[in-house]
Amino acid sequence: MRDHVVHALSECVPKSDAQLLAYAVMSNHFHIIVRQGTEPLSRLMQPLCQSIALRVQRAFRHIGYVFERRFRDTACLTPRHLRNAIVYTHRNPVDGRMCEHEREYRWSSYGDYFPEDAHAGGTLEGARLFVPLRLFAVRDDASWDELRADYERYACWAAERKRLRKLHAPVPAPPPTPAGDRYWTREFFLRPARTLDNARPWRPDLRDLANATLRELTPGFTIQQLRAARGGHKAVEVRHEIIARALELGFRPVDIANYLHISPSSVSRVSARVIGVPSKSSGR
Repeated sequence: MRDHVVHALSECVPKSDAQLLAYAVMSNHFHIIVRQGTEPLSRLMQPLCQSIALRVQRAFRHIGYVFERRFRDTACLTPRHLRNAIVYTHRNPVDGRMCEHEREYRWSSYGDYFPEDAHAGGTLEGARLFVPLRLFAVRDDASWDELRADYERYACWAAERKRLRKLHAPVPAPPPTPAGDRYWTREFFLRPARTLDNARPWRPDLRDLANATLRELTPGFTIQQLRAARGGHKAVEVRHEIIARALELGFRPVDIANYLHISPSSVSRVSARVIGVPSKSSGR
């Protein structure tokens, strides 16, 4: 039956506009992590659950409901939340004592993350499974071996956190993932999974862009402090990063300047230094 669930995923995911990031099929439930597109999640979940339910009914001559309730979903709104969800999903068979290590379990996406592991699954044919391994990166230019080490380090921390929480003991801080946080901002916050063909190009609100950059680089620092030129050298670096990201997304320099309460010439200087091209509004 777990083989069928994996097969159903491979059929249903490409028919939706969701992007599959991770999954684990257990003996009586399954976990999937998807990046939602413009369609509601039910466009994926309804045919997926229907396919599984029909297979269960036929295999076991079962009459009536197969699933106890509607699927439960939670939005991953931070890079740490998404990292924790991926690791939790892959470790679920280990925590359920169905295997000693994630690599031994056939019915999860761990094998898609690390296909060199012989015993792992990684057979989700036809599905658009996207592997965001760089979420765990310490360095932007990390090699494949370094990315794997970063993932394993984070997974070990997650397992230790779970053990310590059961003992009501203090939990250490998670491993640093500065490059992973930047990757989250670029690939998940600034870019939607997909947009309608006839829609205007998607772009975040300038306020959301600024707040996301602040959360990533200077947690606890506010946009009001940034506008008031507080925070010294670090605030200048964050302001330059916001300007660079906003210019890359196509915001007008004059709008960036008005939002940050700085002069357009300041935006022009950052554009020339960080982006490498002069701003058209430098004369305003």
